[in-house]
Amino acid sequence: RLEATKRLFADNASSLLELKEAQVDVASAEAELIHATKTLTACSVKAPYDGEVVNIFTDLHEMVQPGEELIEIIDSSVLIGKILLPSDELNYVKKGAELEIEIEELGKVVKGTVSNIGAVIDPVSSMVKVYVEIENKESLLKPGMIGVTQIRKA
Repeated sequence: RLEATKRLFADNASSLLELKEAQVDVASAEAELIHATKTLTACSVKAPYDGEVVNIFTDLHEMVQPGEELIEIIDSSVLIGKILLPSDELNYVKKGAELEIEIEELGKVVKGTVSNIGAVIDPVSSMVKVYVEIENKESLLKPGMIGVTQIRKA
């Protein structure tokens, strides 16, 4: 519209007021475009790390509030296994020790490294929690799988 109004004004077929109105309309449209671009940029969401989607808490085109949870993702490249170890076998496990764990769902044996040994023994069961880091680069393991290990008594 601005270009057409400029030509009409040059031919004395349009007034200065109409030309100025067309210029104001262009400036207004440019401002709206800048606002829409900023709004669109604010609508993009990037995960803080690579992972797999566990749950989606919103629907397509749903308006969400700032800070509202959108998606639950997990990084399963390294999993933490929890072993309940009888307290009388505590002397046979050290931090950094390598363990072989048979994963029942896969029928495979994976290796893990003891990363932490619990500081408290459960008084009822006489068990202590031992945490094992398990590499999962091929994503064969899924959180929640069950495994069995043997503690080698040296």
